[in-house]
Amino acid sequence: MFTIEAFQMDTIIKKVYDEKVKQLFYHILINYELYKSTEEILDMNMEKLKFYNFAKTQTCHATDGVFGDIKYLEYQFVYQLKVIGNLIVLITSAHRILTCAKAARAIEKSNDWKKLRDKINECDEIYDNKLRNFMEHLEEKIYKQKLTNENCQFSAKRILYCKDEKIDRQFDFNSEKLQIIDQLINDIIKMLSDREDKEYLF
Repeated sequence: MFTIEAFQMDTIIKKVYDEKVKQLFYHILINYELYKSTEEILDMNMEKLKFYNFAKTQTCHATDGVFGDIKYLEYQFVYQLKVIGNLIVLITSAHRILTCAKAARAIEKSNDWKKLRDKINECDEIYDNKLRNFMEHLEEKIYKQKLTNENCQFSAKRILYCKDEKIDRQFDFNSEKLQIIDQLINDIIKMLSDREDKEYLF
């Protein structure tokens, strides 16, 4: 019995005939694995951050010592950094998935891609190039003192705020919002599995 990943690979091997397009689909699956694993880690880090935020408000010198609140503040800061790191990986991997999908579509030019047009456009509006570029170069710009941590913040409601001279965006990373990439991958694999033979190109 196939696992989901094996079924996806088998579908690509059997239904895609252009070698360059096959490589693009393989890269989609690689980045999707990265996306899924990062989403799981992100959820865990947000839970840890919530715990230490609460723990910091409950500290007292009798139980936690004089430096108890400092300790929890440090933990809080560590998990804030972890979440930002997770979001960088999540957004850039989603953007690579879309880049590969659009490149495959441009090469194949087949009619079945039309069914995915709205979904790809919707994902493209969320994970656009400006957001990807901002997150990908965030560390570099902070290091060069072009930005500070205040330019990239997130709330307990899982909203990321990004702002510089080129972008002023909010990114909702609640679990139900992140599922749009799962839906896109499922739609792509279904499109491929529905193909019968090489005639799909005509």
